[in-house]
Amino acid sequence: MPHCVIECSAGIEKYIAPRELMENVFDGVMASELFSAKDVKVRAQFFDQFMSGANHRFFVHVNVYLLPGRTDEQKSALCDLVLAGIEGLAIPSLEISAQAIDLETNYVKALT
Repeated sequence: MPHCVIECSAGIEKYIAPRELMENVFDGVMASELFSAKDVKVRAQFFDQFMSGANHRFFVHVNVYLLPGRTDEQKSALCDLVLAGIEGLAIPSLEISAQAIDLETNYVKALT
């Protein structure tokens, strides 16, 4: 934990490799010093169909799913660090957002 799910517009790969985008999110999460590297998972979904009222060509939104126990300040700082890692990328007309989401207590995990 955490699970970082990047939702972004297709076509962004013209400016950055998906792996580099995921690494920037990973680095932002690690900069928070809230997690060990072995526990951080990052994945990305690219959307061909989307609409932005702000007329941005591209978007990146990161949902960071966490087990409960972090303060609001820690979650806010985490989101700021994730955003900072994406802001430095050379992607034109980009809208960026992030949120930290506490998982419910019914979250389960199995390793096989």
